[in-house]
Amino acid sequence: MPSSKTPDKSKPRVSNLAAARKRSATATGKNASKRSRTLEKTAPAQNRLRSSKKPQKLLAVIAVIGGGVLLGLGILIGLIDGYGQNDRARPADAIVVLGAQVRPDGQAGKGLQMRVLHAVRLYKKGIAKKIITTGGVGDNPPAEAQVAADLAVKNGVPRADVVQENTSTSTWENATNATAICKKRGWKNVVVVSDPFHLWRAQRNFRKCGMNAAVSPAAAQQWQLQPARRLYWTAREAVLVARDWCLRRV
Repeated sequence: MPSSKTPDKSKPRVSNLAAARKRSATATGKNASKRSRTLEKTAPAQNRLRSSKKPQKLLAVIAVIGGGVLLGLGILIGLIDGYGQNDRARPADAIVVLGAQVRPDGQAGKGLQMRVLHAVRLYKKGIAKKIITTGGVGDNPPAEAQVAADLAVKNGVPRADVVQENTSTSTWENATNATAICKKRGWKNVVVVSDPFHLWRAQRNFRKCGMNAAVSPAAAQQWQLQPARRLYWTAREAVLVARDWCLRRV
């Protein structure tokens, strides 16, 4: 008698499903292996690319900073140069001559001569009744203040109207020491005489010391005839202004 049982078809289906899963797992493993090998191959190239970009970024940053510094320096040079071309002399208690080089023979160098003679002209115009000469011993003795005072007397200024400050060795010391002399005598207003490129910083040094300082450039016309030298000294002065700004002197 024939059996009435129905054939069980679920076993082949389970077997097929397991085989499919195995094939899928195998394919996934192969793909993962391929991706891993691909990443291994591309990783060094990507690292090299990143490494090559770092110097480029650094150079770009340096270029931007350098450009900003040069732009700022150029603006400052223009400001310093323009300020020094204008004579701002006005009635004051004293005229202050900033020190400059003394020659090996003990006589005033050209720069110091120009400053002193300009101060003498201002004195004779009645801008002030006293002249303060500043500057200690530099490369050559005697003190710059002494040489300047002797030159002023030689050009008609009474010795009694010349006060010497003969210990300073910088513009800042010129300002602080001359200010001390002025305060002892009750003087509040001065006219500072120096080369045009020097006046922007000098005026602010004196102001920082508590003085009302006007400025008057020596040899302004001569400097205008020497553009290369004028640019060099003004650029140098811009660096000194930046230094004084960091030291809070301007």
